[in-house]
Amino acid sequence: MVKKIEAIIPPLKFDSVKTALDRHNLREFVVARVDVDEPDETPDEPRWSRYSVHAFSPRLRLELAVADGIAAAIAHTIFHAARARHMARTSVIILPLEQLIEIDTGERTT
Repeated sequence: MVKKIEAIIPPLKFDSVKTALDRHNLREFVVARVDVDEPDETPDEPRWSRYSVHAFSPRLRLELAVADGIAAAIAHTIFHAARARHMARTSVIILPLEQLIEIDTGERTT
């Protein structure tokens, strides 16, 4: 079985994630720029209105397919390599992947 891992990481952490994935011999993955709508904390305002200002923050989205047996370890590696001060800025999701088809060769992986 194959798992798909999706991770949203800060752009400044890309090099450390790439290096960590390279240690696991994973060199093929998709990277896309995404904008995340998240509240900015404003410490001058009262606590109840602290999260009222929204701004789009640039992030990178990584997608890769891995064997079921190593999916948790790879997700853990990405999370620790991309961890930022604010935990909400990094997320890693593991999804089941029903089928993977290589366009060049037509090879199918289930």
